[in-house]
Amino acid sequence: MRILASLVLLAAQVYIPATPNGPTPNANPAFPLHVKILQIHWTHNRWGTTGWGRANLIAPTEQGFDYTFDCGEPFMTTKGDAFYSARWKKMNERIELIEQRIGSSKTDKCDLKVDMKPYVYRYENGALVTKPT
Repeated sequence: MRILASLVLLAAQVYIPATPNGPTPNANPAFPLHVKILQIHWTHNRWGTTGWGRANLIAPTEQGFDYTFDCGEPFMTTKGDAFYSARWKKMNERIELIEQRIGSSKTDKCDLKVDMKPYVYRYENGALVTKPT
């Protein structure tokens, strides 16, 4: 019986759906980069969230990048004028992103491993395309 109960608890930990975080409503001076997350694919497990996607660094200059991550919580794509505040942890290799929990003022941080591109990403007719910078 104990083994069955342990297996049920283990399965519940693995399959509990995660609620993604969103961008912070205000820019943070300690995190001067502005990032628009355009595409994200993630899976949640008992250790956290892992995923990949495409994004644009919009400040200080606009440039596209691909990224991967392993974080405690997933995050959402940005819409409209929204952006994530971020800062370089290792120039052109790793960005630290601030995420805000939905319905709360608490924030989480997530490191993105980035592959900077010589173009930006744009949506055209529902498809993500590249455009020269």
